[in-house]
Amino acid sequence: MVRSDGFLLVSDTAILRTLYFLKDHGVDPQQILRIPWLLLQSTDSLEQKFQKLLEQYLFLTLSDGLGFSRFSHQQIVKYQKYFAKEAGQFPDYQNRIYYIAGRMEMPVALVTEKIVQPKQMLRMDINRIDYIINIFQKHGVHMRDVVADLWVFCHNVQLTESRLQQAVQAGCVHPKPWICHSSPHVFERYLGRLQSKTLVLGEDGALETYLSDRLDCPLYEVNANFRRNPGLKSVHVSRIKSKLDLLFAEGFTPEDIRRDLTPTRCPPPHLCLPPGDRSAATPVIACQDITTRAARVLRSQSKPAAPPGTDPARCGIPEGSRRTGRRV
Repeated sequence: MVRSDGFLLVSDTAILRTLYFLKDHGVDPQQILRIPWLLLQSTDSLEQKFQKLLEQYLFLTLSDGLGFSRFSHQQIVKYQKYFAKEAGQFPDYQNRIYYIAGRMEMPVALVTEKIVQPKQMLRMDINRIDYIINIFQKHGVHMRDVVADLWVFCHNVQLTESRLQQAVQAGCVHPKPWICHSSPHVFERYLGRLQSKTLVLGEDGALETYLSDRLDCPLYEVNANFRRNPGLKSVHVSRIKSKLDLLFAEGFTPEDIRRDLTPTRCPPPHLCLPPGDRSAATPVIACQDITTRAARVLRSQSKPAAPPGTDPARCGIPEGSRRTGRRV
């Protein structure tokens, strides 16, 4: 909320007055958090808009149409007239927003909040919208991701379908909409990462199984590391593979890597396992990232040592008292 410069231009008293006004009208606090710009509007303006939003061809509830408060009163009137003209295309829906929300199986309030930013969708050909939604559903794109990035409807349809096909063929189960309108360089890099991941793990492979095989350790130990280090799953597979290959090439064995791990100080280690897999005989589980810890050891092994005559600590000279000037 504080990122918007508009909050610096509105007094605290006005924001507080608007907040109490929204509370009196039963607006959900979670909805205010999603559209904080609502607090920047005056109570008189909101009162006029709220009355308009509940008229025919607009919204059934105030919550459904709250996102339309971003428009001026005149703009809302224009959209009401446009929705009235095309009402015959949506006989079972209040307007096109309710129809789009039904196709996406998403809450109407959320769709309204997002659709006001790429407002081109409010007048876009409904056949185009239907076709793009069908493409997303065909390729396993989550509709919540689509609602968060409605700009994708404004881009080339053929390019969108082509990129989604390439992503699915490369092994991505649920592609993100951003790849449909990213630059060619970014998309090629993304595609290369997907292909390398499939090459390392296989089509149905999992990172946990891969690490368990490479490090000769039980699967529960790898899962415990993932639970303690969630960021490990975000590291690309090819990078993990290259690190492990480097360590093994330098002479490290899986036992060396596991031995270097520090035992956990948490309660009994079996508590780190899922309830169904807990056992009193479970060995101690290490709590540090395998590849990071081993790489740190590798760097310390390869760091050159200072010559005996140049180490101030070994010469008995305090480090801060060495002369740096040249004697003339």
